[in-house]
Amino acid sequence: MELRDQLKAYCDALVKGMEAENWYLSLIAAFALPDICNSLEDKHGGDNYAEWFDKYVTQYRATIYRGEDDQVITRPDGGTITTRKKSSPLIEVERHEVLTGVIAYALRSAFLHNGGGEVAEERITKKPKHQDSLLGIEKVKFLASPTNLSTYQKDNTIYLNPKVYCYAILQGIDKWILDKVNDEVVLNNTEKLIIFEDC
Repeated sequence: MELRDQLKAYCDALVKGMEAENWYLSLIAAFALPDICNSLEDKHGGDNYAEWFDKYVTQYRATIYRGEDDQVITRPDGGTITTRKKSSPLIEVERHEVLTGVIAYALRSAFLHNGGGEVAEERITKKPKHQDSLLGIEKVKFLASPTNLSTYQKDNTIYLNPKVYCYAILQGIDKWILDKVNDEVVLNNTEKLIIFEDC
C-alpha cells in the first residue's frame, strides 16, 4: 500500500472535522499529524516537530523581494514611493515568518496538554536556542468564526484562522509524502499505523 493511502484515514478525519466546523477536533488532528509523520521517520520530540513544520508548512512564511535597480524615495511624512524597472532582476529583501515551527510545537503542546494557547509557557520556547524563534509571541488564539483572514498579530498574540491552519497542515502532509514516497524506513513504519478493518 502506498504512503498516501496509509495516511488517508488520518487526513480524512481532519477534513471531516473541518467540514463539520468542529474546530477542536480538527485542531487536535492537525496538531497530531506532524507527530505521526515524524514517528514514521523514527524521529520524536519538539525539535523534530518544529523542523518538520518549518520545512513543510509554508503558509506562514513570506519573502519580500524588490528590483535590483528600484528607486526608493522617502516622502516627507515618512512613507516611501518605489519605482521599478520591469527588466530589473529581483533580489530578496527580507523573509518574514508569522508562525515558526517552535511556536507551532508550543501551541500543539499547550492545546493538547491543557487546552490553552500560552506558548511562552512551554518547555521548548524556554530553550535558549529557540528564543529567536518565538518572535516575541506569548499566546496564540484562534478566531471564533473563521473568515477570509488568515492570521494577524496584535501585541504579543497571534490570531489564527483554524480552517487555514488545518489546510496548511494538510498541504504540509502532501509535501512530506512526496518527499518520503520511497523512504524505506517510513514505508516499513506505516505497518504500525492503526487502520480500521472490516470484520
